[in-house]
Amino acid sequence: MERDYEAENALKRMNRWRQVWFTTCQGLLENREFTSLMQNVLKVLDRVYGNPVDIEYTVNLNGEGEFVVNLLQCRPLYTGERGNVTEIPQLSEKELFFRLKDSAMGSSAKEKIDVVIQIDPREYYEYPYALKPQAAEAVGAINAWYRGKGKNILFMTPGRVGTSSPELGVPVSFAQISGFRGICEVSDSRAGYMPELSYGSHMFQDLVEAGIFYCALWGDDRTEYYNEELFAGLENIFHEICPERKELFGMFRVTEPEDLWYWNNEQTGETLCGQSTEKIAAKMPKNITLKCRKNNC
Repeated sequence: MERDYEAENALKRMNRWRQVWFTTCQGLLENREFTSLMQNVLKVLDRVYGNPVDIEYTVNLNGEGEFVVNLLQCRPLYTGERGNVTEIPQLSEKELFFRLKDSAMGSSAKEKIDVVIQIDPREYYEYPYALKPQAAEAVGAINAWYRGKGKNILFMTPGRVGTSSPELGVPVSFAQISGFRGICEVSDSRAGYMPELSYGSHMFQDLVEAGIFYCALWGDDRTEYYNEELFAGLENIFHEICPERKELFGMFRVTEPEDLWYWNNEQTGETLCGQSTEKIAAKMPKNITLKCRKNNC
């Protein structure tokens, strides 16, 4: 058992402090006999199913540390199509939105991003606790507004996506984000959010099966660069999508940047999102000739 100091600090700020404990199973995970058995179980099932598997099991231990494992459920685990991105471009800082290392889930990918949804972490944190679900409802409204328009949407959300504890993140349901192309959890020390990767969460399989990529902006050296104000000069169309939610105008920013791309190389762990000029060149007709007059290019 270990103390969850992050949760305790969040409760303290709400004047509801109490000790919060969680089970780590660290002793079991350090038991080589157990970890070797589970590794063999997964390898056998993978071989028989011809696919990675998702299992549910229980472990019963006696006072001497002897254990019995009961396998309860087993199902093939869909892992998505394998990408073939081998090179991440070099972009200048004025073109970069974020650059990450070992902070993404999923296969290698190169994706065009048409829409970026940003939620200000401090605005969300300072919003009344009982009203925080309104932010999730607004996200669902944006999802519905873009449905069928063929737009790739990147959702930048503070804290843990889909959490049942609104003080730790926006409590969206999968239905409210189902049309998005990517989700990026954002930690912000000013607001106290520390996102956790979604491996094993109730939403993990939904994200994979829907082809939604996932990444996280941490408050450490895994986030090599992040410019949250890159799109500050673009029109915020949130008021057009949700005109009745004036109380959230300062919290949400919905922009449609040009030539924004997302790259992920699962082999190297590199992840990049930025505005690339390569698409601009691709739009130009191949048979056009550009002429440059002296002093008047």
